[in-house]
Amino acid sequence: MELWAKDYIDCNEPGYVKINADGTGEFVFGAVSASIDGEFCKETNRSEYSWEGINDRDPICGRDWYMFENAHAAKGQLFIPIGDSSLITLAR
Repeated sequence: MELWAKDYIDCNEPGYVKINADGTGEFVFGAVSASIDGEFCKETNRSEYSWEGINDRDPICGRDWYMFENAHAAKGQLFIPIGDSSLITLAR
């Protein structure tokens, strides 16, 4: 995540994104923990998700997308409405 320092991303626990085969999942970074729901398009190798969760005890929601480079890596963007957005790189 380009917008936040690694110390913040891992401040409560190591930051992660988990995406299940059915398009559901979860992520944690900093004070944010959220569940995700989305879908994967095989033709474009891209997934789009909406998410909702908690940011330091306050409700938060947003959307994100990931373009899978291979089975072990993806790049995308995380959006927080009326707030921040950040490029994100995922790796297994």
